[in-house]
This record gives sequence, structure tokens and C-alpha cells, in this order.
Amino acid sequence: MFPSICLLLFIFFSPADIFSKNTELFSDSSLSFNIQNQVIRFTSDGDLVNIGLSYNYYDVVRIDKKLQVQNGGVPLMRMEPGKELFSDSNDKLLPYTLHQSESDTTVSFSFFSPPLASGVQIVKEYSFHKSNYSLAFSGRFIGENKETVPAKNLSKLQVTFPDIIRDGGDLVIFGKKIRTLDLKKAPETDTLKEKHWAGIHNRFWGCFVQSAGKSLPLSHKDGAFIIEGPSDASQSLSLKVYYGPIIYKELYKADPQLGRLLYRLPSWIRWLSFGFLLIFDFLLRVLHSVPISLILLSVCVKIVLAPLFKIADRWQKEVNRQSSLIQPRLDEIKRKYKGEEQTRKTLEAYKELGISPLYSLKSLLSAAIQIPVFFAAYHMLSEHIVLSCSSFLWIKDLSYPDQLFKLPFSIPFFGEYFNILPFIMTSFTIGASWIHADSSLSRSLQKKQRKNLYWMAALFFLLLYRSPAGMVIYWTMNNILAFLSTVFEVTRQKYGKGKGKLSQPVISAGN
Repeated sequence: MFPSICLLLFIFFSPADIFSKNTELFSDSSLSFNIQNQVIRFTSDGDLVNIGLSYNYYDVVRIDKKLQVQNGGVPLMRMEPGKELFSDSNDKLLPYTLHQSESDTTVSFSFFSPPLASGVQIVKEYSFHKSNYSLAFSGRFIGENKETVPAKNLSKLQVTFPDIIRDGGDLVIFGKKIRTLDLKKAPETDTLKEKHWAGIHNRFWGCFVQSAGKSLPLSHKDGAFIIEGPSDASQSLSLKVYYGPIIYKELYKADPQLGRLLYRLPSWIRWLSFGFLLIFDFLLRVLHSVPISLILLSVCVKIVLAPLFKIADRWQKEVNRQSSLIQPRLDEIKRKYKGEEQTRKTLEAYKELGISPLYSLKSLLSAAIQIPVFFAAYHMLSEHIVLSCSSFLWIKDLSYPDQLFKLPFSIPFFGEYFNILPFIMTSFTIGASWIHADSSLSRSLQKKQRKNLYWMAALFFLLLYRSPAGMVIYWTMNNILAFLSTVFEVTRQKYGKGKGKLSQPVISAGN
């Protein structure tokens, strides 16, 4: 359990100040607070320096990430009032006063500047939600009377994204549709529309802002957002901010719209990813082991999809039988006839044997199952934060390739590390293809089928060589199950206990 709200004084404060409702902050100090799983630190003039985050994932692992701004100590959120408000530079050095309040759901911090020479006070308010990673920010000007408040906007808010989020991250702006932009190619100016989110995230952490009022001008430069306040300075510059892990339930608690960030796939494949997520998370809660959960996820998916693969297996046997019947006739027709006569004779052969010219399409059912399952599992495991801090045997981080050892040179595409898991995975596929034999096929067709399986194994080797080790462990388990299944079928046929012929071994995410 995380500690309840408490104030941690760094320096320059007496014990009496710590518990006072109105605390003066001096320019050379900062104040830190613990709120559930966040450590929040402010500057003396009410700018949000950073939020240190942690996350406890089902007690499997405790994820501690100090997502701190690293570019020159620039605060995470800094409100810059216009120079017109200041009569001289000394105005900026005056201490702010902090008012703290708390409700059942939020903890709020309000920073008030003393009245400037212009008669205006600057107010910065932060309201942190206790049960999720969102906060509401409001910046405004107040005065003794309406005349002292400036008539036009004189403030900008700079949101500086931490380096750990920017590195390898994407800039996303989304309302009804999600736009993903390259950070280096993103337009310098844009508009933060009302109820739209904009921000940067990588696989595991993100920071997003949303206008809580009208649409606001936004510019993007050097890893920061510059958001201009409303044209009417009497209105607040109000934003909602999410700063935390890319986990569906956490994103959804802050705003259901944020949940759309995960698994940007066609809708039905996306829901398949969520199905895998439910199974995997259940295993994590029960077993408290990431590697074992990955292995059992493969077994569970195999069991769930077994009826579909059984149909695909039966259809593949039928295609193999029909291929053995039709292929010798087709080879003979190609030798004897050309042009239109060859086409006519081919159609007659199909009709005579009672085989549809499209019979081979039945063998695509297996691929139609495998491809969506592969992409669904790949996205779920690649974006699952629990892999980012889990190790297994020699693998330090399951969210990266296994990196058995570093090579003395770098190989294009393959990189500078030798990854052993893809070789283990591929060896089981090749082994299953080698021992597989379907007596309903001619020798030439068996050779062709085995060759196709080798090419398929090579393709998956290339696809997964630089993939997260957690994903390769899951896929390797699939291939081990396929290998054991093939060995069982070969043994059963050898001793005369099998019924029918062997089917084609399947390289799949669920077989």
C-alpha cells in the first residue's frame, strides 16, 4: 500500500511551515509531495518540475521509473506570463504562496504570486487525481478589479516531454481519428482542439495534454509543446494532463479516449489482442511469473483455437489428397497442349475428377487464422509494460532481444548483438518440417511442401530476430508444441495406430 498524502520538505522550511495551509516558497528551493504512486516536485514559482512515477503490476514486479526532465533542468510544465505584466525584473523574484487542499478523489496545489506592480496576481493550480495518473492544470490572472486584469492573453504554457519518453516515441494527436507523426517531421504549429489529446509516448510511458476549454494554438519544438492561453485573459488556461504508464486500465480511468492508443490494429484483430491481454494478465495474477505466464499463454491460445485448427487440418488433408489426384493430369496436359486447348483440357480434368479449380484455397484457412493471431499477440506482448522490467536466465530485459553476447562488429539489419532465441525457435520449426511426411502426397509434392515450410521458418526468423525476447519465448513455445504434435502423429502412424494421413505442420501463434 502506498502511503497517504504527506509533505516532504527538502530544505529551507521549519516544521511549522510544513503543516501550514499557506506556505511561502523561496526562489532557491523546491517542494516535494507523495501522492499514491507519484512523487511530485514544484519550483518556488509554482512550475511543475517533474513527477517520479512507479507502478505495481499485480505484485509480479514493481516498476519504478523516475521519468525526469533531462534537458537542462527545464520543468515538465512551466507557465510563462507575458513581460507586459512586469514593471521590472524584480517582480519575477517575489515568492509565491502555496495553498493545499484535499478531497476524497484529488489533492490540489494552488500557487499565488504576490500582487505585481501592474496590480495582477498570477495563479497556478494543479489538481492530482488520487486513483489515476491524471491531473488538471489551470493558470489565470486575478486582480482587485476587472480593470487590473489584462484584456488579452499574456501567457504561454510550455510542456517539456522527458527524454525517456521522447526517445523512440511517437507524437500523437487524436480526436475521432488518431494521427501519428514523426517527431522530427511534425509541423511546428497546430491546434489543440477541445477534448482532443496530444502528446508523446513510447511503448510503455506517455505524456498527453487535453484542452479543458476552447481550442488553443499549439506549437511543437525541441521536444516540447508551447500552448498559448485563451485570447481573453480573464479566462483560465485549463488543461487535463495524463502522465504515466501505457496500460489500458490506467489510460481508460483517466479518459476512455486514451484507451484507443493501445493496439492500433483493425478492430477485430485489436479485440483479439485484448483477449490475449486478459489471459496473460490472469496468468500473471495467479502465477506471479512472467516467463511461465508467457509459456502457458501459448498453451492456452492453442487450446482455445484448437477447434479452428482442427478444421484447417482436415481441409489441408483434403487439399493434399486432391493435389495428388490432379497434379499428374495437369503435368501431362502442360506437356501435350498449349494455349486455349491447354486451358480447355485442364478444366475438363478438374470436372472429370470432381475437383473445383479453387480447391487449393481451402489450405489458406490455416494462414487466415495464423496471421491475425500473430499480429494480435505481437502487439500485445510488445506493448506490455510488465516485460520492460522482467528478466529470465541470461535475458536482462524481456522487452528487448535476448542479446546473448555482443558481436565485435555490427551486421546490417541484425545489429551488433547475437540473439540465440530466434535460432532455438527456428530449429523446432525445421525439425517438425523434416520429420513430417504425408503419404497421400507424391514425392515431388512432399519435397515442394517441405521447401515451403523451410521458407516460412526463415521468414519468421527474420521477423522475430530483433523482436522482444518475451515475444520470441511465446512463439518458441508454439513451435515446440507443433514439433511435439508432429512427433506424436509420426509415431502413431509408424505403429499403425493413426487414422488417416498426417497434416501439414503449422507455424502459428495458436497451434
